[in-house]
Amino acid sequence: MDDDVSRIMKEIDEADVIVSVAPSYWADIPGQFKAFIDRCTPWCDTHEPHASIREGKRGFVIAFRTGPGMHECDRIIQSIEHFYGHLHIACAGHLGLTSVEYKEDVGPRRAEITDFCRTIPCRAVIFDLFETLITEWGHEKYTKRKMCADLGFDKDRVDVFWEEKEEERYLGEIDFEGSIRYAGRKLGREISDDTMAFVLNRRMATKAACFEHIDPGVFRMLEELRKMGFRTAIVSNCSSEEVKVIRESELYRYFDEVVLSYEVHMKKPDRGIYEEAARRLGAELKDCIFVGDGGSNELQGARDAGMKAVQAKWYTNRLPKKRETIGDFPVAEEPSDVIKLIESTAE
Repeated sequence: MDDDVSRIMKEIDEADVIVSVAPSYWADIPGQFKAFIDRCTPWCDTHEPHASIREGKRGFVIAFRTGPGMHECDRIIQSIEHFYGHLHIACAGHLGLTSVEYKEDVGPRRAEITDFCRTIPCRAVIFDLFETLITEWGHEKYTKRKMCADLGFDKDRVDVFWEEKEEERYLGEIDFEGSIRYAGRKLGREISDDTMAFVLNRRMATKAACFEHIDPGVFRMLEELRKMGFRTAIVSNCSSEEVKVIRESELYRYFDEVVLSYEVHMKKPDRGIYEEAARRLGAELKDCIFVGDGGSNELQGARDAGMKAVQAKWYTNRLPKKRETIGDFPVAEEPSDVIKLIESTAE
């Protein structure tokens, strides 16, 4: 029979996890869903010979109804789990939602649904930001030297005080403006509000410019990962002024989660920041791939946390001094290589 079922079964065969969601139609699964189950008989073990899908899959069910009782949800869950059994899909969990008639009724159940979804295993790719998704090279960069010139400070003297606060800046214990004012106090210099506003605006503008020069291959890679069913996150060591720029960028909407050191008070390569990203994504550490250029010892940090790690070189290859390959980490010379590496490990 020439219909869509063969294509759907091919997608199910390629998947590791199956999630079925069904409303109650007259106390049972909808007619179209029942027709699909009937049409899948050639893949079920109810008769021989039969086609089959790969073993080892896990199946989840979400059922909902407008009424207050759970009996209709239980019937739907039982029907779908029965179907899973004949496909040799292991039943791994289910959720029944009652009194759901309009989409507004879902809002109050958000926490319950989120908790259930976190029990569903997923694959995730977690990215570093600077020199992985975006680059500070190839366009104006507001260096510390330029900043000191605008402030009328001697850079060599500022360096000492700036480095003193680096850890605190990344961990959210002091903001960017606070670091500047700290250096000013140490130098015995006052900074006017107008001068501070000028410096902060210039810094923000040049950070925002990084998001205007993204390699198009990065967007194609992120779109392909979404099609492949991967959840994605950014993990970045950043200070206060960068947080706002990141959240207002076009890139931000491509990610399920964004974990920023300034906000979570942890930074790479600390194990905790990788664990936080995995937790938010609902993924096991072993099911996560971290992709980064290698700064801040982030690749080893990811590996030590239990993730796979890939060195991204598509930006660093363009630097005046190319970054060498780090250790034995797999290398992605271009964004598309991330997809190739994933596909090769799945074979």
